[in-house]
Amino acid sequence: TELTTGNIVNGSFTIAQFTDGTGTLTAIPTTWTLSGPNSSSCAANIPVTYYIFGGTPPYRIQAALPNFAVISPPIVQTNGGGFTATVTGLVCTNDTGAPITITDATGRTISVILVNKLGTGQTVTNFDAIQILPGNITSPALTCGQAITEQIVGGSLRLSDGSVVEPAFVISSTSPYITATLAGRVITITRNSVTIPTAELPATAVIRVSNGRSIESFTVAVGNSAACTAAGGGGGGSGGGTAAITFGQQPLGLGCLAGSTANTTIVGGAAPYTATPDAGLSTSVVGNTVTVTRTTAALPGSASIGVTVTSTGAAGTLLVAPGGIGC
Repeated sequence: TELTTGNIVNGSFTIAQFTDGTGTLTAIPTTWTLSGPNSSSCAANIPVTYYIFGGTPPYRIQAALPNFAVISPPIVQTNGGGFTATVTGLVCTNDTGAPITITDATGRTISVILVNKLGTGQTVTNFDAIQILPGNITSPALTCGQAITEQIVGGSLRLSDGSVVEPAFVISSTSPYITATLAGRVITITRNSVTIPTAELPATAVIRVSNGRSIESFTVAVGNSAACTAAGGGGGGSGGGTAAITFGQQPLGLGCLAGSTANTTIVGGAAPYTATPDAGLSTSVVGNTVTVTRTTAALPGSASIGVTVTSTGAAGTLLVAPGGIGC
């Protein structure tokens, strides 16, 4: 309408949503390429970070290929903010790669490309059997403050070209009264200061050793002594001692993908609790609930790793049973 004369012109036009973010919404890098360690595997647990500029935040991030990458965070709140795509190694791509879409608050969408190709190295075709020396310790029992060492023999991985490589061993203990540490091929088994209740005696710790392909275990007898009382671990008499921490679910199942989480209830002891995970896991504790997060896809496929949970005068080991390598 022209206001001076009152003349009116009628017309029609179409309103269409503009969703192509090119030129308005950008991200760097636009393409990133990874490759695996051998000809049958692509990269796993490798993080790649992208940064977003322009458009209207917040931005929603989504990997177009299922099980290809774990996106963190899935929502980016600020212009210039970033997100990390961690490839799982479960799904590989060709040279074209897989798109990761970025959509802003108005619906504008762009994609970045993440390539995760098979490598060129040799594949693992076999492995040497794992042996533990001296092996099972039945007597004398390990008591508070004492430590012993065991040696890993074998377990090397054999590649398709005939070469042999050293694996990354993972160890764990099933006993809340024992900690197991690894330096090279030497395992150190240490008895803590917590007195074992009489009802749990005689006690035995099972130590598991994995090379990522197989698991070998050995046992260590565990007992009480005057050193437990001297260390503040309570008495060792009938009915005495501090009850061990147990868990609502044991072992705790965990999904295949890096980023998978599971939780269970801590029973025994008293808050606050401290959780110390084995390699490949992270933990958090809220009240009497412990949450375990898988940080790598490459974990043994049975309950051979765990989380040690402690509180004042009590301890326990939560075994974790993840899906196998590659699931």
